[in-house]
Amino acid sequence: MTRKTAAINDLSGMGRCSLVADISVLSAMGISVNPVPTAVLTAQTEYTGYYSRDCTADLPHYLSHWSSLHARFDGILTGYLADSSQTSFVRDFLEQFKTGETTLLVDPVMGDDGFTYANFSPDLLRDMKVLAEQADILTPNTTELCLLTGAEPAELLSSPAASLLEQIRDRARSLLNKPGKTILVTGLSGELCNHSADGTQPNIGNLLVNSEGEALYLFPHEKGHFSGTGDLFAAIVLGGRLNGWSWARTVRTAGNFLSAGVHDSIAAGTSFLDGINYEKYLPMLMPDICSDIR
Repeated sequence: MTRKTAAINDLSGMGRCSLVADISVLSAMGISVNPVPTAVLTAQTEYTGYYSRDCTADLPHYLSHWSSLHARFDGILTGYLADSSQTSFVRDFLEQFKTGETTLLVDPVMGDDGFTYANFSPDLLRDMKVLAEQADILTPNTTELCLLTGAEPAELLSSPAASLLEQIRDRARSLLNKPGKTILVTGLSGELCNHSADGTQPNIGNLLVNSEGEALYLFPHEKGHFSGTGDLFAAIVLGGRLNGWSWARTVRTAGNFLSAGVHDSIAAGTSFLDGINYEKYLPMLMPDICSDIR
């Protein structure tokens, strides 16, 4: 039986992020995607002059209609929420559709690089903390980790590298509020992730923390902050786990996929705003399918 996922996220016309990333990645991984747009944008929010239509008023129709269809989901992914009022819809959605067999991945989209996004508010943070508690998988970057755990991002991120990684670990551990939960802190870079053996290639890392232990997964880091990489990472993580992959396989596949797309994009001179050239690498996400093709 085909696995099904609900993806609650925005739809950006340009930027190769959010629902565009969710749909393409999860579909490539053999998972049926049911999108719920929280906002429709002409382009992702780093583009100058973008237009955004808040879809809050439309969301209850998804809940009522899908309930009447007796929909069920193996996975639920939540990403960008336009404002705090949408968290009440997400709570209702989870109450209706999340069962003990459903994997909930929460990507707490609130900020990056020590700064908050335009959608951020104290109310959104309050409600996002509640949503994060319900998550089976939580994928914050370091800024979002700080926000969720009551730290000032700029202050924590300016800490010496020798103590910063341990502080990040401690804060991730503090979010393990229920059995089976996994925290993946994304985009660790700089001195936190040592250079390659020859000292020439910096790394970027993803820190996994759960009740079984911790692991820091390192990948080559090239300069550039591309749109949509967090969305792609979260979708691959959910897809990998729904497909029964180990955590090591899941995170390594996500990291290698993003590294390939970033390298390709830099070589091609792709704008950071436009996201990475990932489409040609989607077969990396379906090795089991490809191996059956002769």
